[in-house]
Amino acid sequence: MHALNESAHSYKQYVNRQSQKNPSLTNLCSFLESPDRYDSRIVCLDFYADSKLPRQRKLAVHPRTRTLGASLEDELCKPTKPCERVGNNEGHDSPLEEKTPHIYVSNTTAEPSIIGRMMIIEDLTTDIVETLGSCLDVDPLFFASHIHSTDKTVRSQAPELTTLPSRYKQNFVNIHYHRSVLLSGQSSRMGKLMRCCNVPRKLAILPAVKDAQFGLVQHCCSVLSTRDKEKRWLGIVLVDPPISEHYLSFKTPSKFLPQQVRLPSDLFLGGYEDFLPPPPYSADQPPQPDTHQPKLTRQTELTRHSILDDLLYYWSTSPPPTFSLTESYALFRFAYYPLKITASEWPLYLAILHRSIKEYEYRTKPRPNFLAEVERLNMHLSELQAWRRRALSSKQKLSTVIRTIAAFEAQSQSTDHHGAAGELKEDWNHLMESLEEYFAVIENMLPVLTSFAQIVDARRSFAETANISRLTILALIFVPLSFLASLFSMNAAYGPGGDVFWVYFVVAVPVTLLVFMVARPPARDLRRLWEFLGREVRRRRMVGREGERERVGREEQVEVEGRMR
Repeated sequence: MHALNESAHSYKQYVNRQSQKNPSLTNLCSFLESPDRYDSRIVCLDFYADSKLPRQRKLAVHPRTRTLGASLEDELCKPTKPCERVGNNEGHDSPLEEKTPHIYVSNTTAEPSIIGRMMIIEDLTTDIVETLGSCLDVDPLFFASHIHSTDKTVRSQAPELTTLPSRYKQNFVNIHYHRSVLLSGQSSRMGKLMRCCNVPRKLAILPAVKDAQFGLVQHCCSVLSTRDKEKRWLGIVLVDPPISEHYLSFKTPSKFLPQQVRLPSDLFLGGYEDFLPPPPYSADQPPQPDTHQPKLTRQTELTRHSILDDLLYYWSTSPPPTFSLTESYALFRFAYYPLKITASEWPLYLAILHRSIKEYEYRTKPRPNFLAEVERLNMHLSELQAWRRRALSSKQKLSTVIRTIAAFEAQSQSTDHHGAAGELKEDWNHLMESLEEYFAVIENMLPVLTSFAQIVDARRSFAETANISRLTILALIFVPLSFLASLFSMNAAYGPGGDVFWVYFVVAVPVTLLVFMVARPPARDLRRLWEFLGREVRRRRMVGREGERERVGREEQVEVEGRMR
């Protein structure tokens, strides 16, 4: 599905040469070698000097090559001519069909010139990478950071972990985050799951919490600020496609042959919260759909399902406070809404983390089945270790964004831009503080849970010792019986049916009791018996003394009475 013919100096060859000096580009090289399996979407926002609100248009496939890469190349590399947009009187475009061969129609009426544009690309493809890289001279690190996903192997490393922060002082930013979903179905039996999209994104299935199965879907939003061939400012935003119910399962004998499975996935709590202030009650008007008017391409509702549609909604509703038609810090101009949307996604991630930690806190009561208890505690230790690893990775993502916002704030020249950067910095710092609090809770829970597992394991050892004691008692019973049986077997008269067979029992029973008493003397019972006998002897002595006193008293009384007579 490559739209461009590989020339002697293609962008893919350039990336391959650069990967020899920068191994972090290895994933990008593999991505450019793989075929595109899914379609992409590109929406252009054209900005004119007469309005801050852009005009939206969907980029159609090229009529000759049937690819978006060729249409994108025409947009970026060929100069635009004065033209009239296809649309209604309000300045919004009519929907363009996928097979529309042209984007503009000629017109004799002059239109304000385009001073800049913004392109939102959903589900990056190899031909789009080739076109953007070759036409705009894009740093390969921009694409490599966008397509990289966590892999347990050591074949590659995340570019942001191997590259120094000074290297990232460029005209782009990559925002990695997770979208929280609520799963239904037998998700635990599907193995490793990947999204059905061109850029590999993993679905992490979390342990069930109160019969609810949660998942974390990897996402990335990348923003690039540059200029086109006509020296107009240009913003490129790369986003991932909406979450669907279809995934690729790698629970097959060969992990290179995935199987597509269906797993219903809904956004947790309906998705992120809208961060724009609500309109006043007096100005709130319910939408009135007009079936007589043609459908517009303008996004009028917040879906919270497609990041592309949400960006169109925010840009068509209100331009960001960092936006200005005049020259300003361009990257912050395009990255404001992506930073706000991704920041709004993190509280859902923290909510799932809070529920998981609370579940572990209320599951530390010992149970009679020590073996099952130890296995359960070991499983919880493994899950907490996984959350600890996720929290460390999340802290790294948040710190990267905070450094970027700090650079925005330092380079902002106007008060509005400085204030917007300060608000963003406050939001992301709040997220970092909340994550650090949960991370501290996990760190404190791990040693407690480890100690509790050791206590349960010690109790299990005591129970096994008691079982061994029972076996010892049985051995003490049967050892003298076996010895006497061997002893009496020397003479047939002492065997079964013999005349003196009864002698075996007469001798065996006392000997067995004697061996048992010697091996396991009932010290407590003997002590009680000795105390009882001591008390009985002392009582009898006291009774004898009292009787003796009574006898002596009676004799003295009789003697006194005799004298009186």
